[in-house]
Amino acid sequence: GIIFLKKMNIQTLDIKKEITRAEVHTSLETNFNKLSSDWFMIQQYWLTNAYAVYRDHEKYLILFYLAKKVFEIYSSHYRILNWNEFFNIKALNVGKLSINEISRDLKISRETARRKIAELIKDTTIIKNDSGFILNTKRNIFTRSREFIKNLCTFLSKTSDILKDKKNIPQSIKSSDFEKTIIKNYSYAWKLWFDRQIPWLLDRKEIFNDLESFHIWALCIQNQNYEVQKYVKSNNLDLKNTSDFFYLHSTIQKKIGINAMSLSAISNIPRATVIRKLKILLKKNFLTVDNNKLYHPDTKFLTSSTALKLNKNAIIGLSSFVTKIVNLNNLSS
Repeated sequence: GIIFLKKMNIQTLDIKKEITRAEVHTSLETNFNKLSSDWFMIQQYWLTNAYAVYRDHEKYLILFYLAKKVFEIYSSHYRILNWNEFFNIKALNVGKLSINEISRDLKISRETARRKIAELIKDTTIIKNDSGFILNTKRNIFTRSREFIKNLCTFLSKTSDILKDKKNIPQSIKSSDFEKTIIKNYSYAWKLWFDRQIPWLLDRKEIFNDLESFHIWALCIQNQNYEVQKYVKSNNLDLKNTSDFFYLHSTIQKKIGINAMSLSAISNIPRATVIRKLKILLKKNFLTVDNNKLYHPDTKFLTSSTALKLNKNAIIGLSSFVTKIVNLNNLSS
């Protein structure tokens, strides 16, 4: 017999809108200079606020490593929390804690992992119960501030302008549209951020030995980038790739360094710690210092195979993150 199908209002995904990671990677690799100021600001904001929670980068790294595991479980069960649902949760159930796993995945010693977990339990950020461990979100481990999201969405929107120019996407995406997507898919967006941020931090921890040292070095790079951007603009330069970008960082003549007091004020790292880390960074040839006690990134390190590999991996990770956020926005709009 004839079957009559009642017309239904079904929302379908337009997969023609999907962009590939290769397309995003090409755009980021060839246009990173145009995006560097925004990206460096995002990372500086993240590092400074992450450090401020416990005055300890590794302790916060453990926290969002555990949170990432929770959001992965949510995602695998198609449970995505929006902004309001996320902040209405009083605790995140982590389940069992494995010191060995944390030590291995975060490249910290077992003893350090055990000690920092114990400190987090003592201040009730982590609570032990019958089913295992929970993250106590009342401890404000996640901020309700929209500033980081707004900065991130500005960067994403500028990236979309480049993707549109390359004809990878039909039109640019407004910062406000990215913000709506992230707020709507808040727990999943955090998972995507953690997927990118944790390997990025661990790569740098391996080279700089600790995240405080990297934090200080990164601020020196960000400070120098202001002069690099002025130079690029005044000379109308067209940098072809990230290697050209960092090569310019190593060859630019005009360099206004940054002093220890400013590094401490911006990073929230105590001045005594900053001075101690600066001595190590100088000794390892990550930084140089001039006669005015102003610190600069070491030019040889910036063009070394180690630095180039770090930057290559960073662009790969960033490309993956941007691809997923752009597709999340386009396929759900």
